[in-house]
Amino acid sequence: MKISDFDIYHLPPLMGMFVDYIENECERLLQESPQFTELQREDHELLDEYPFLNMITDSNGVTKALDLNYAETEALARFCLVEDDINCWKRLQMYLLGIAYAMEIIELLIKNMELV
Repeated sequence: MKISDFDIYHLPPLMGMFVDYIENECERLLQESPQFTELQREDHELLDEYPFLNMITDSNGVTKALDLNYAETEALARFCLVEDDINCWKRLQMYLLGIAYAMEIIELLIKNMELV
């Protein structure tokens, strides 16, 4: 097995549990952020106010042509920006959490080397 064979969809169960733990930890940390919760609130408000956005985000995707007026086009643009910001926050939090765990591992390795 090569390193390129590993991806999030084909992890062994133990690794899958670890990834789930990391994702849950990231979500917990993000929920403590007022800026992130404000983005989520705005995201939900846009989805509630403009039903066509749900069709876009649905797993079936867009199944018919959208005839959007100016307000709906503005809402779509804002929705895309908010979604992008939310995803950016999630990626950044995952990266920072990974760095924190990597630093803990390095510190443990240094302590173990000092004991030898």
